[in-house]
Amino acid sequence: MAWDGETPARPVRPIGGLPYLAAVMPLLALEYAAAFYPGLTTHSLHGSWMSKIGWMSWLGRVEGSLLGLLILACCSAIGWLSLRRATATGKSGTAVAIAVVPWLQLPAILWLALSRSASSRPASTAGVRGALWGLAIAFGAELILTLAFGDYGIALFVGTPFVVGFVAAFLAQRDGHSHPIAVAQGALLLASPVLFGFAFEGLFCLLLAYPLAAVATVIGGAFGLMFGRMRGSQSTAFSSLVLLPLLLAAETATPPVADFADTRSIDIDAPPAAVWNSIVHMGVVRKAPAAPFGWGLAYPVAGHINGEGVGAVRLGIFSTGTAYERVTRWKPDRELWFDVLSDPPMMREQNPFGPVRARHLDGYFSTHHARFTLSGLPGGRTRLTLATDHTLRIGPSAYFLPLAHWAVSENKRRVLAHFRDRAETQGRAN
Repeated sequence: MAWDGETPARPVRPIGGLPYLAAVMPLLALEYAAAFYPGLTTHSLHGSWMSKIGWMSWLGRVEGSLLGLLILACCSAIGWLSLRRATATGKSGTAVAIAVVPWLQLPAILWLALSRSASSRPASTAGVRGALWGLAIAFGAELILTLAFGDYGIALFVGTPFVVGFVAAFLAQRDGHSHPIAVAQGALLLASPVLFGFAFEGLFCLLLAYPLAAVATVIGGAFGLMFGRMRGSQSTAFSSLVLLPLLLAAETATPPVADFADTRSIDIDAPPAAVWNSIVHMGVVRKAPAAPFGWGLAYPVAGHINGEGVGAVRLGIFSTGTAYERVTRWKPDRELWFDVLSDPPMMREQNPFGPVRARHLDGYFSTHHARFTLSGLPGGRTRLTLATDHTLRIGPSAYFLPLAHWAVSENKRRVLAHFRDRAETQGRAN
């Protein structure tokens, strides 16, 4: 492919089956040794010995990132060697992609190693280099932004896929691929099973973030395609990575914080005394939650109040843990208010390959106050209102806030229905 003032992309050198296997197998063993290392967990970010030595606390926070970067280095090397082997055998880029996906790698690697060599490089591998670079950028940004810096904002969900799209499409254009933006989307798709397979993310979060990331990747890919057609240099294309630390610095100075309140009411065919009793003696919520909560979102299971009056402690049992709450207003048959002292994780990630190492599970969504208000209605009925205040620390807020609103409202609907059923059952019994 001719380039004005720019050296053409280097052809990929083929590699024989035995040298390929000899190079890849130690990398594969090191990759899984790092993945199974006990310190590579969410808890290591806070419980490491390094985190207890003053100025070394930052090292404790990046312990998981360093091990993750070792996995990334092995994965990238396996991908590049697999591309060289695919060039020699005439296999498509699909084989290269599978060779870097955890738990599917070994069959693809053996297939590439045992395949016969072909006479020429197939055109179907033209975009693989861009896809592999896009995977490396997405994986590396996930490790550094989330594990080391705890950033869940525009740098991760918009900036990273934009850069992935830009670099992948630029390289695909330079290598002569007919659909560079499709290569950029392929890089984003490839990153998802890799992050999932090594338990750096759960399925629900990947599905939730993907639409936003896909749009950013398309936009980045369009810019990368234009830059490639303008004969831009590869070094200049990779300089787009500087966008990520700039966005991270901006979000560190002004973190993504969205405060919101939510109120929901239900009319109950029972007097205030019965409704009050159903709240104070909540019991177990029997009704099954909506589907997304079964995928990992936190939902209430039961509640219990220790003592009576202001200062009593309420335990809110959720699917992900226990919320500790202190009563701040106690007016029988009228008002029950409490402050939330600590929240359980907002979700439990679903991943069959181990505990998810995502820091967004703790502290990125919080409930501050909850207020039950009981109002008498004609005919011995009661209107029960539950008002709550929350904070979401994941951005961009315009994308994630509607889901947080829906989850809070759906949990309230289920809890209020539970109180209604208990109060009405008690009223009929009396």
